[in-house]
Amino acid sequence: MASNKTKKREVAPAPQSGEYPIPSDMMHIWIMAKYSIINYFRSRRFYIMLAIALILGLLFSLLLWKYGTGTIGASSIGLYVGWWGSTIGTIVVLCAILFGGDAISREFQNKTGYSIIGNPIRRAPIYLGKLLGAFMVSLIVIVIYMMMVVANSIYYFGPSIPSQFWESLAFTIIYTAAALSLTFVISSLSKSGAVSIAVSAVLLLFGFGMIGLLVQVFGNVQPFFLLSYSEAILSSVFSPVQPHDPTVLQGLIIMVVYFSLCTMLGLFVFEKKGLD
Repeated sequence: MASNKTKKREVAPAPQSGEYPIPSDMMHIWIMAKYSIINYFRSRRFYIMLAIALILGLLFSLLLWKYGTGTIGASSIGLYVGWWGSTIGTIVVLCAILFGGDAISREFQNKTGYSIIGNPIRRAPIYLGKLLGAFMVSLIVIVIYMMMVVANSIYYFGPSIPSQFWESLAFTIIYTAAALSLTFVISSLSKSGAVSIAVSAVLLLFGFGMIGLLVQVFGNVQPFFLLSYSEAILSSVFSPVQPHDPTVLQGLIIMVVYFSLCTMLGLFVFEKKGLD
């Protein structure tokens, strides 16, 4: 007679504490960057910035179509100088203001930082992840704007793109990182999103320019300590450097120094600052 023994179902042992791998800081940075990008895509400011870039590109395209290439530049390099070189700095500054101006301060203002900082994650990956997210969203706008410039250049002057343009694009990427690091540190110093955006806008759009002018007029020296001074290499790469402009090396050093110091200062402030 067969036995009626019941087979016991095998149950996997419960995972012990510490068995699951703890995400690294780098993973936390990427996760924070991903959700920051999603939040930007859901916000109106991304589409406002995109609309500004598209409208500006369309205006230059219509200008070329209506009045010819002589209105901007009679050659391929002339087009890049007259269009890209004269406007890309403003695009970068607006991206830094809109995407970085209140990136940290709104967490304090809206108390949403509790839902982030309350989790088992260090503050540094949160800050760097948000900075990386703002940087990547800014690059999306810059690349779309770049495509409009390049498309017009190819249409009017053929497929040859001057090598100086790729250099200018590389400098633009570094300048974007530096400008965002500056607005992020301003944002980390404030608990009001409106205040940090206003300070960033005044400083980047007007303040640096006025300070630089005063230093040049009354001090008779170049304002090498201002981030805006390095912006000149975005366009000067297409032509010989003027006496009042920085060299490429000087401009790059200014950008890298601003990015490094502002990122470290922003991290320090964010680590020490409370949510109350």
